[in-house]
Amino acid sequence: MIRSKLFIFFVFITVQSYCQTIQLSENAQISVVVADPGSLELYEAFGHPAIRIKDPVINMDLAYNYGIFDFNQPHFYLNFARGFLNYKVEAWPYHAFEASYIYENRSLKEYVLNLSGSQKQDIFDFLDNNVKPENQHYFYDYFYDNCSTRIWEVFEKVLGKDLHFNENYTATGHSFRTLVDSLTVNMPWGDFGIDLCLGLPMDKKLTPYEYMFLPEFLGRSIAHSSITIKGVEHPFVKESKAVFQSTPENIETGLFTPNFIFWSVFVLIALLTITGFLKNKKMVILDVAFFGITGLIGVFLVLLWAATDHNAAANNLNIIWANPLYLVGVFYLLSKNKPLWLKKFFLVIGIMLILFLISWPVNPQGINVAVIPIALALALRSFVIYFRQRNVQVNT
Repeated sequence: MIRSKLFIFFVFITVQSYCQTIQLSENAQISVVVADPGSLELYEAFGHPAIRIKDPVINMDLAYNYGIFDFNQPHFYLNFARGFLNYKVEAWPYHAFEASYIYENRSLKEYVLNLSGSQKQDIFDFLDNNVKPENQHYFYDYFYDNCSTRIWEVFEKVLGKDLHFNENYTATGHSFRTLVDSLTVNMPWGDFGIDLCLGLPMDKKLTPYEYMFLPEFLGRSIAHSSITIKGVEHPFVKESKAVFQSTPENIETGLFTPNFIFWSVFVLIALLTITGFLKNKKMVILDVAFFGITGLIGVFLVLLWAATDHNAAANNLNIIWANPLYLVGVFYLLSKNKPLWLKKFFLVIGIMLILFLISWPVNPQGINVAVIPIALALALRSFVIYFRQRNVQVNT
């Protein structure tokens, strides 16, 4: 959720060696700092949290950040494609962490935790051990093991039964997809890509615990939880405060959106279809290109589903319209002697696409609305191919 910021690393080189077997003072303070979503890049759209440990007595102020990945790690791009997302936790100087988000005009909110001295020390010791090279890496999962869920996991592991989660901290009823959609409204291509690549696992109704995959809900959860200190239950958050308030920005998506582009494609294909009908042209190249590209998208979705560890890419109903079997039809469209079953093949495809569109309101998966014009165009060309092949066979 956060890119590597090179200028931070220059000031960070010696931090990990500094954080070894340190005893916190009674003035130490532990908090969770949550950065609001950014608006420039897709990975910024979900916000980002860190655990801050501040102790003025020993001159310590660190941000423990579970959102780090290294482009230079061996086979990074291959592993990323296969779903082996190797992330790690690092301790950064807090002032650099804070400055990076202020520079990006992203609001910061801090939740100062209500902890005993021993609880603070235990959390620090856990984090100090966690940033060691042999412990700092973990396999990232978009929804179940990310930079936000890891922070709650730290508190669960260290505080155990003394930490009390309040399930009523937020209204329920959302899915992963609806929450992601709400954060990518101003990033239509990113939203389309997520809706395209991720399947039914994104559409399950979330438990209150699962909402914490987003930093915003991690903050809300912490603010509504409680902690037992010396047998007495207290609010987990002692104080919450705004560290930085962003300046409102006008974000314009422009016309270059999936909806605009794909409806333009539909109109173009419809016009070409009418022209082909009037001039008695087959337009085989159009069909080969259109069904070929869509079929290749389907192959990509099947590979994401079956050949990678991207669990959220499973059971993807987008393959109903982006069907890999289109490539079979494309192969025979290019052949000289077309089989008799080819017309029925495209008739079935056309009917399936129409049923897909009719059943849109009850589809269990949230399909992006920009798919509608593409599905309509595919259905149109499927029926054109069917009638063309039928007429050819009748005439012969």
